[in-house]
Amino acid sequence: MIVSCPECNGKVSSTVPNCPHCGFKMTPPDPNSVEALDAPVERVPCPYCAEPILLAATICPKCRGPVVQGKAVHPAHRPGKRVAPVIVKSFMSYAVICMLLYLLCWPLSLILNLMWYSEANALQKETGQEPEGKGCLFVMLF
Repeated sequence: MIVSCPECNGKVSSTVPNCPHCGFKMTPPDPNSVEALDAPVERVPCPYCAEPILLAATICPKCRGPVVQGKAVHPAHRPGKRVAPVIVKSFMSYAVICMLLYLLCWPLSLILNLMWYSEANALQKETGQEPEGKGCLFVMLF
């Protein structure tokens, strides 16, 4: 059965434990319990946008900020994008190999030189820094 979430009014299945939209705990109250009917719903202001949210909410339905017991979650524990570390790669060994291959078999060396130079260009576009040895590969092309 589809029901509305009391926190964000999103459509949710009655069998799920938490609302997929706002994280509200969807345990239905016991209909025979008088306390369940008379219990006030405790709301606190969201620490990010000051919108009133339920104390049991894990995500603010307005700003989507992560909360625990009405308090902001530390930035280190927030879900979000993980930034991959920048990989520094040197092309100096490739340049030396190319130089030796130019003496032995220049067509093969030309192909490898073009391939490694284009890889160095792609790495420079990705990181914003010129990798070591890219200039040597460029000079050997001309």
